[in-house]
Amino acid sequence: MAKVHPVSADCVNTAVEYWNSVPPTQSYMDTGKWIYVNPVGNRLNMESISFEVTGSPDEFVDLYNSYLLWDFKVRKADGLFIVPDTVTYGPINMIASTMWQTEDFYLIGERVTGVSQLANFANYAEALLGYGPSSKEQLELQGFHLDTAGSHDTTVTTPTNAAMTNSGLRNRYNRLKGDQTWKLCSRFPSELAKQPLLIPNRMDIKLILHRANAASYMMSEEEALGLKLIITSAQLKIRKMKMDPEFLVAHEMLLAKRNALIFFEEKNVLELTINAGVMSFARDDLFRGIIPKKVILALVDSAAIAGHYKKNPLKVESANLSQVGFIVNSENLPSRPLQFTPGNGFERDGYLSLLETTGLMFQNSSLLFDPDLL
Repeated sequence: MAKVHPVSADCVNTAVEYWNSVPPTQSYMDTGKWIYVNPVGNRLNMESISFEVTGSPDEFVDLYNSYLLWDFKVRKADGLFIVPDTVTYGPINMIASTMWQTEDFYLIGERVTGVSQLANFANYAEALLGYGPSSKEQLELQGFHLDTAGSHDTTVTTPTNAAMTNSGLRNRYNRLKGDQTWKLCSRFPSELAKQPLLIPNRMDIKLILHRANAASYMMSEEEALGLKLIITSAQLKIRKMKMDPEFLVAHEMLLAKRNALIFFEEKNVLELTINAGVMSFARDDLFRGIIPKKVILALVDSAAIAGHYKKNPLKVESANLSQVGFIVNSENLPSRPLQFTPGNGFERDGYLSLLETTGLMFQNSSLLFDPDLL
């Protein structure tokens, strides 16, 4: 048989591999199960809510496949529901994540990772850039209903008003109106949970979530009502894997000789304030130490970040930006500064930078945003 190249090696079609096709047997893990953990003291609507999981001698923890389950209702500032039918309200997107001011994760008493509310807004950006319409149902389980582009701040006094153009807010309103309970699920809020390695046995886990002020995650035309979300039920659904006894012995012996290493990507959010009317802005020493491999820049109204019932903190604005760039060691990275034409509509450079950064360039993958509105 002629070969494709003189130095081409022989290979065997797997359809005739009778002797080397026996699959390997996974022998380290005996069984896996999910357990449900209630908040400490069942305190659901205090300033913070915490979960604790005691490490067991023969079980590892799989954070990658662990979740938080939430039941939400809407209440006024006085704790009552009596909200007129003429009032439209609703939380911002991915509310199970974006309603927290900070989220702290501890292993055996040591703080490992911490996530701020702004970092959770980065999760929203990742949903827009990493998922397509086919993932709509899974994202809705996390409270995601895509806002109508350009209408993030839209609120009206009559829910049935056809002028309400933000379909995302309308969908979230429909989930909560009439004293309904909205049942949601969110990923475990730690960057450590985005890598597949298990947490070893005998390691106690603690998660503390601190609430943000209601105006930073709720939208409503009637600010005086002071609408907020209350939690009627919360559980941590955590995955535990029972390990083989022989593996545990070998594992303990290895740990006695050297530490276990778990690598994960850290996410930091830097907040900079640019005063109104400033035509040019530069910041020296933006990053200290390691330069991040990915940077997502978003311009947001400062009033929305501080908390305002009529402003959505997830609304990214162009602010008539004409150029943006990063200089590292006197070199423009990742390339020349991005150039924009205010009011031009579709911006090629901005669109390409998103696709290149996320690795979606020329991939068979759709996105959840309209490129004409970049």
